[in-house]
Amino acid sequence: MQEVGGTPNARFWVEDSGTAIHIRLASGTPADHLIEATTHNQVFVPSQKGLAYIRIKGIRFQHAGNAYPFPQYGLVSTNGGNHWIIEDNIFEWANGVGLDMANNGGNYLVPQAGVSQIIRRNTIRYCGVEGVAGMSSVNTLMEDNLIEWCGWADAERGAEAAGVKFHRAHNLMFRRNVVRHMRHATGIWLDSSHVNCRVTSNIFADILSYSTAVKMEMNVAQNQVDNNIIWDVRNAEPGTPGQYGCAGSGVFIDATDHLIVAQNLIGRCDNSGIFTIIRPDRRGSGTAIGNNVSNNIFVRCGKSAIVYLNPSNQADGNLYVSMPADFQSLYTGDSKQYMDLAAWREHGWDKNSTVCDAQIDFDSNTLQLTIASSKPFPIVSAVNSIDSDFFGKQAGKMRAPGPLADPGSARNLNLDPRRNA
Repeated sequence: MQEVGGTPNARFWVEDSGTAIHIRLASGTPADHLIEATTHNQVFVPSQKGLAYIRIKGIRFQHAGNAYPFPQYGLVSTNGGNHWIIEDNIFEWANGVGLDMANNGGNYLVPQAGVSQIIRRNTIRYCGVEGVAGMSSVNTLMEDNLIEWCGWADAERGAEAAGVKFHRAHNLMFRRNVVRHMRHATGIWLDSSHVNCRVTSNIFADILSYSTAVKMEMNVAQNQVDNNIIWDVRNAEPGTPGQYGCAGSGVFIDATDHLIVAQNLIGRCDNSGIFTIIRPDRRGSGTAIGNNVSNNIFVRCGKSAIVYLNPSNQADGNLYVSMPADFQSLYTGDSKQYMDLAAWREHGWDKNSTVCDAQIDFDSNTLQLTIASSKPFPIVSAVNSIDSDFFGKQAGKMRAPGPLADPGSARNLNLDPRRNA
């Protein structure tokens, strides 16, 4: 997949009108190459909009020449349906989007479009731009899926590339998914006006992006990112800062307020573990206040652990491992200041946080976590009643930082979160 994503003859687009295909070849003319083509914009889509109570199970869907979103026409589409169950399927080789749901594809006037959907135990891979696209969904459960090798079309600057991207979701539960090997795509992107959405007990690993692994954009209501593994996030455009300077960061708080980022393991990021900006150019955007980054483990982040813009945020109970000397960052106006933990604490943050001498590593292929520490991890107070860990094990009101209830026992542990994987 790295070869597919990095070679010119893998780049092609089908115009939405269906009348032209644009191909960028390494050399010569189309007559000099073997080219596979399809006339299918979509492989599975109901002819009637808004159908309810449909179950798709155990089917392999392949090869759609769908266009770059927008519009978000998936290889498979619910066509504005509601109360669907989509489980145990394989979606692969979509030129644009693998699966679209809710208000995508012109379904804005369909009653109950995207209400009460379940997407579980699917494999979604080799999608050129997006694995899953959801627009204005309500009460969505997405769990136990494998999403990998998406973004190979290298169209990330069109601002739609992600393993999973939702707009304006209410009550989304995204849990126990493995999202890895993204190429020119974010892992998950929750874009604009999300309410009561939780991203928990997932793996986001081996992400090559001009953005981040987890992106929260223009959300002012409370949402939560907890108990995840976020590992090996790299800048897809070395030598440039990428999207608003965030490239190669773990979690991007993009003009977002009241986000809880807690009990995660965030490590081996080119840039920052948590990167924050504001967007005065966008109406309805947040002002980067009320965010709480607590009880996380940060490991080997290249520039900083946390980037904040003002004092109206919280940070505490974090554990810092193998970080630079000045690993916290405060942006005020046009100035950027990197500082050590002592100086950071003068702003009221991380009073109960610790710098630890430990070795922590994670393998995105085998999903093996390795931990070695000469001392036990500290115990901190749980935030927002997050009293269970990555595996759903009870961790209690007092627990160690990071996603595991008992990290001292995890010397070499398989962290595949999917049930019945």
